[in-house]
Amino acid sequence: NRASLEVSYLDLSKAVPILAVWAADCPLHVLKIYDEGALQVTLEEFPNYKNITPTMHVRITDLPICDSLRDIRHVHLNALIKVSGVVTRRTGVFPQLKLVKYDCLKCGYIIGPIAQTGSHEVKVSACP
Repeated sequence: NRASLEVSYLDLSKAVPILAVWAADCPLHVLKIYDEGALQVTLEEFPNYKNITPTMHVRITDLPICDSLRDIRHVHLNALIKVSGVVTRRTGVFPQLKLVKYDCLKCGYIIGPIAQTGSHEVKVSACP
């Protein structure tokens, strides 16, 4: 079951322009509201739909402006954008944790807290 409803930005901007602007400028909050509304309408038409999946997601398609990957800046943070480009170089994902604790699956012993420093992840190889 595809629990997504694809909504064209172009159709949304023609029908209710302010909702399209809000979706592009504040997608975290607006898409959550769209998800709740889509689920509510679906449950009115199909009351047993919640037995299939408890959530529904609205996906915005057909954004009219496409930015280059090179043109992405801090002003694009938390905004809905469409990008194009070729990734030529990538780096590993660096840990963002400051302190970490590990639970031993065998004995339940909690190892840590261990400080994460630098650009590499501290891993525990054995339970003490």
